[in-house]
Amino acid sequence: MKLSTTLLAVTDINASVGFYEALGFRRQQGGGALAFLSDGDRTFALATKEIAGGMNGAGSVSTAAPATLLVSFAKTNGEVDEILAKASSAGGRLVRPAADGAWGGYSGSFADPDGNVWLAINNPALYRG
Repeated sequence: MKLSTTLLAVTDINASVGFYEALGFRRQQGGGALAFLSDGDRTFALATKEIAGGMNGAGSVSTAAPATLLVSFAKTNGEVDEILAKASSAGGRLVRPAADGAWGGYSGSFADPDGNVWLAINNPALYRG
């Protein structure tokens, strides 16, 4: 078994696509209630909460804070700051300002319009390019 993609359940598919396009992702395919976006290397999906609920078999998706943390590795502390600034400018909410971590990395986090939390981190020991 392998992890093929990540699907984020969203409230407003068009607003979410616009948010991620403002961060530099490109829409690859999909329309209506489902969209696939790519950074040129990796692809993830967005689906309305109704569609995602049908896919997971539960019929609905919780509106509670997501338990998944999405991670974007950065090459420098400055790139972490740029990611957080770009997300804020695009309509995201800053969850935690960037700072040095106890483990030696530099990171901060933001939430997309649906509350999905992203961690932007620079830690040479973890960077996966």
